[in-house]
Amino acid sequence: MKYLHITDRAGSGITDLLEANEIGQQGRSMVYRHCYIRPKLHHIASTVEYLQIKLAGRVVGMCANVSRTLLKEQTKGYYFRYFSFLPGFRVEELPKTKKNKNSVLKQEINNYLAALNIGLTYAYVDLNNLRSRAICDLFNFQEAGQFSTIIFSRIFPKAANNISKIDFMEVKELLCDHYRDYNLFTIDNIKYEHADYYVLKRDGRILAGIAATKERWKILNIPSALGKVLLKVKIPFLRRLFNTDYRFLAIEGIYARQGCENELSNLLEGVLQVTGHNIAMMWADIKSPLYRTLKSLPLGILSKFKSEVKASVIVRNYEAGKPLKNIYISGFDLT
Repeated sequence: MKYLHITDRAGSGITDLLEANEIGQQGRSMVYRHCYIRPKLHHIASTVEYLQIKLAGRVVGMCANVSRTLLKEQTKGYYFRYFSFLPGFRVEELPKTKKNKNSVLKQEINNYLAALNIGLTYAYVDLNNLRSRAICDLFNFQEAGQFSTIIFSRIFPKAANNISKIDFMEVKELLCDHYRDYNLFTIDNIKYEHADYYVLKRDGRILAGIAATKERWKILNIPSALGKVLLKVKIPFLRRLFNTDYRFLAIEGIYARQGCENELSNLLEGVLQVTGHNIAMMWADIKSPLYRTLKSLPLGILSKFKSEVKASVIVRNYEAGKPLKNIYISGFDLT
């Protein structure tokens, strides 16, 4: 019997599963749900394969393999995301030994991964999650680096001068040059149709730029006592930051001209004001220059309440012993 089924179309079974998917571990981390699934599926429609696990004709688990061109590596990249299972099929830790269908399924997945022999296969995971670590070990992925979530917030964002929205193609060459030394950099997500590219200019020169996408998560649970209290806050202006209906800007394609890194703060705050948001979320390799730049900014009150959350980049099909340096982390891929 065959358990793994491949399709390039997001039918109702896949869409329903993703819209109901809960991300995180109860009691160990924040648990939340993505609200803007369908526009993302539309964006990747021409570059995706969905791996479905079916039992008795029913989709009980899935993930997506999204292909893209990686600039520095000059090769195909295969990014795996949307690891989702129906509630009755989610387990916190994979057992060490399994017979029959699990061994058959494991072989089917290994055969699929082995066929991706030209290119680099990668994913973002939380290796503190026992299930993620077990899957990583089971299918021979290796940790290539770590990245952090960086939150920029303003309760009352101020307008900024010299900010404008431009077409991505006007900065494509600039960004490709800026990220030429970053592994896993791709322009595919920066040009997402629901992202807007904003720049801060002076004397006709671009000093800073960001791609901003409006995002929304439904927060279902926060394990800490403080987190639970903050989510119940009724003070209107504080609810702009602490709310189970979590609305924010996902930022990527971040650019700062050398010596003008501080202008990113003005740009971020100005874009929050223009778009009517209070929170911007960014992601960066913790060993990269981008991370150091972002951490040097006045991030705002929310960064003081939320501890820094780190996750891992895992890879397969990469040259042994050759480390990834300055890994580009895509906001689109995390939202």
